[in-house]
Amino acid sequence: MDLVLINPHVVDASTFPSGEFFSCTAPNMGIAYIAAAVEAVGRSVRIIDANALHLSLDELHDAVQRLDPAVVGVTATTTTLMDAFDAVRAARRACPGALLALGGIHASRFPRETLAECAELDLVCIGEGEETFVELLDAIEGGARDFAGVCGLAFRDDAGAVVLTPDRLCIQDLDALPFPARHLLPMELYASGGHPHRTASIVSSRGCPFGCKFCAAPFIGGSRYRKRSAASILDEIGEIVGKFHMNSFEFVDDLFTLDKQRVMDICDGIVERGYEVNWTCSARADTVSPEMLRAMAGAGCRIVYYGIESGSQRILDLVGKRETLAQMADAVRWTHEASMRSWGFFIIGFPDETKEEIERTIAFASEIKLDYAEFFICSAFPGSPLYEHAVEQDLVRKDTWADISYGKANIASSQVTPQELHEYLIRAYRSFYTSDAAIKRLHAYGQEDLVDEIMRQTSDEFLRAVRDGAKE
Repeated sequence: MDLVLINPHVVDASTFPSGEFFSCTAPNMGIAYIAAAVEAVGRSVRIIDANALHLSLDELHDAVQRLDPAVVGVTATTTTLMDAFDAVRAARRACPGALLALGGIHASRFPRETLAECAELDLVCIGEGEETFVELLDAIEGGARDFAGVCGLAFRDDAGAVVLTPDRLCIQDLDALPFPARHLLPMELYASGGHPHRTASIVSSRGCPFGCKFCAAPFIGGSRYRKRSAASILDEIGEIVGKFHMNSFEFVDDLFTLDKQRVMDICDGIVERGYEVNWTCSARADTVSPEMLRAMAGAGCRIVYYGIESGSQRILDLVGKRETLAQMADAVRWTHEASMRSWGFFIIGFPDETKEEIERTIAFASEIKLDYAEFFICSAFPGSPLYEHAVEQDLVRKDTWADISYGKANIASSQVTPQELHEYLIRAYRSFYTSDAAIKRLHAYGQEDLVDEIMRQTSDEFLRAVRDGAKE
């Protein structure tokens, strides 16, 4: 029973700013874990990362046709849903008799709608997919076609009605999962965070207990935090270093630093095992300490990503961030004192956010002396409390699901227009990256090209183009 898993090519992922430094070509760890689970039970599976390979739909069609699978699984977020549908249709043309499934956070939130929007689909996988795909392949091999016995699925019955099978519980023992099937991925093509070299991704935990209102991640991963052991993570690092000959990786958890002792054990283990690696991770300001950050730096951590979101305490409280501006400033300072770089993420345009609060956010990014900052426009992602609120208040503005993106203004605001939000976005980058302090810092890092790129994209000509585009 051959299975092909597809990460679709995202044709229009343009957000401001563009450029290699801010771009990220990363492996889809969801399908890599599913592939590993399927291989672990002795079944054949292949991955086509059409995004990393930059495959056209015709090239994807030909690749699927050559493999001739019995089952095809495609992954998607809300932003990439239209591209995923195109991939499903290409797979249908390539293999008319194959069973086609789609998974990911969007399909999990809207299984009925997803089946209705793409007639070529046979199944939607709801929630985490490792156990679901193993059981699905067993059912197919056993001759079943209604799949009612497989939890976590949506499909059409013989009459065309959508059937939802019982929910599948989140996997609790993450150590029991095999390591992701990196041997099926084009590992040489992945890079992120301005690193033009081969880099890997590690998932060390799933779920997040904090429940920020703009975040949809807990919807599929669960609000219960589930973590792998330090020993399991160290063994995976050993595989990355020894088998794949890579010394760079990123922990792509929603939150790596929640369990201080686990972080310290991982750092101690990296040093004790002699792994010469460099890595990055995401953290909350209220979960780090000077001691933890020093240990991370000693174990090869180079950049810590912080979701700071806003320079307004009112907005932080409104969106359920449960952190203070003082905690943010302390975390960034401690990161620098530990000889690591800090990277902050900010969102502008929350419902009811004033222009003054947006301007305060832009200023705060520079005030706390971040090394890098990225700014995004607030978006209502399905699965997040913000989306439910925006739908209830009739605030969502979109033509297709592709408009749900951090680069587009898709929530109506009584305070700012979409054009003003885009102008604020440009001003944010201009303010942060063209200051004397930022230019000096980036020159010291050997990243003069980033300054030049930001200068180009924040020019008056660029701003006029944004304004002209808003008028059309």
